[in-house]
Amino acid sequence: EKQMIRTYNELISIIIPTYNPPLEKYKRCLKSVFDQLYDNIEVIIVDDGSNQKVRNFLSTVNDKRARIYHQDNLGVSVARNRGIEKSHGKYTLFVDADDYLDKDWLVKSTKYLAKNYDIVFGRVIECDDSTLKSMLEQHYDYAEKVYDKCSMIEVQKMLLSNSSVIPRLPLFSSLNFGPYGKLFKTEIIKNIQFPVGIALGEDQVFNNTVIKKCNKVV
Repeated sequence: EKQMIRTYNELISIIIPTYNPPLEKYKRCLKSVFDQLYDNIEVIIVDDGSNQKVRNFLSTVNDKRARIYHQDNLGVSVARNRGIEKSHGKYTLFVDADDYLDKDWLVKSTKYLAKNYDIVFGRVIECDDSTLKSMLEQHYDYAEKVYDKCSMIEVQKMLLSNSSVIPRLPLFSSLNFGPYGKLFKTEIIKNIQFPVGIALGEDQVFNNTVIKKCNKVV
């Protein structure tokens, strides 16, 4: 199988907040992270007060690139904030416990980082167990567009949009307003926190705070 040429070699931090995920999906998630063709990663797992079954499983994770932190159940925002605090990579990727990364996701995404983008937005596809395999076998044409400080308002509109209210532009149809599916320049997010105590929309608050500090995204 032909692999993409790797043009970037900096450390990437992958932050995975964890609270009682279904174990099979969680195992699939972690395997997809550790099996990335881009291997210069640190995987920061923040266990947000999970049950003993999950904690027992985490004790079996022995990849040297993984660091696991346990805390009381304080919420996903606190877990992600702790992950940011512990990260050392030049860029940071957030992964939820039921996410699955295509094995060359990081290779495809990091090819843009030599150009010093502040955020690389990647494609996100929602699927269930029955459609996952067929989704991964499809070949997609990847649109590519660069936004600078002047055109960043379009990205903000995308992040704030609700597809049932505001029709999405075709280019944004496979993007999302969550923190996942994006590579963030770590120096930009180091002093930005996910708001604690907000049950819904904390990710939109975070993303739009970050966007205001960006000069160029792709």
